[in-house]
Amino acid sequence: MRKLVKNAMEEYNTTVIQVTHDFEDVFTLANRIIIMKEGKILQMGAPEEIFSKPANEFIANFVSTNLLRCKAIKNEYNVGVVNCNGVILYSADEVKVNEEVTVSIRPEDIIISDNMVKTSAKNVLRAKVIEMEKRGNLVWVTIDAGIRLRVIITPNSAEVLGIQENKDVYTIFKAASVKVIE
Repeated sequence: MRKLVKNAMEEYNTTVIQVTHDFEDVFTLANRIIIMKEGKILQMGAPEEIFSKPANEFIANFVSTNLLRCKAIKNEYNVGVVNCNGVILYSADEVKVNEEVTVSIRPEDIIISDNMVKTSAKNVLRAKVIEMEKRGNLVWVTIDAGIRLRVIITPNSAEVLGIQENKDVYTIFKAASVKVIE
């Protein structure tokens, strides 16, 4: 059905309005999306923008992103530094020093490793696996690194790395994955 709709959109060079909660539809068909609640538009933009930089907590929860309240500490070398419950994170977004900010981190942008690896990523945290939930062909892993984060991995990755509840792991993600949204 997605292919049929996409082909019709391209063949007739027309706009299609589709109401959906299916994220595969969003990424396959849409170049702009609107998030609504109770008949009011909350955010409008490209799918990548809304999924990586949701406008508020409702949208962040709807698109299943990690949302953290932090305090902006400083900017150094065009990187914002924030303190989230005692955990220092680095963002490619600059911050307003000493202000409370909210950061968003997509679960698929976080890598889990069973040991420390050499990386250019600014954010490397030691964590404990709290919960694992298989959803279709993905595994949602909740980790505690002083902050709780949800991470998406494949079942194969979980098996190869021996990921299980209460296991100590490392989480790795780039500063570009930490989006300041407020």
